Amino acid sequence: MKVGHIGGISDGQFIDLLYDRSRPLVMEWTHYVRNNDQISIVSTGLQRIITENSPKFDLYKLILLKHNNEMKYFYIFKDFSMDQIREVLANYWDLSDVVGYDLD
Repeated sequence: MKVGHIGGISDGQFIDLLYDRSRPLVMEWTHYVRNNDQISIVSTGLQRIITENSPKFDLYKLILLKHNNEMKYFYIFKDFSMDQIREVLANYWDLSDVVGYDLD
């Protein structure tokens, strides 16, 4: 099952959760992705020092979203608001697999 990421360092990517149909799929409610863009260049006069900051991680929360009567799971970056999600959802909708339908 594919689960897409919206926002953060993994924006526009998905993870593929493999599962055995004889056992229930266990999904993590939160998901951390290491942010590798944590390199600083410090200039001191004629010298430049390149340092790697302590590793930082982007936190994603698992959310079930509905669009056009389909329901899909997404990992949403923790700083995204519902308004931001609504703005970009149509562009990211194909990143995840359908897990249900709203028949009303």
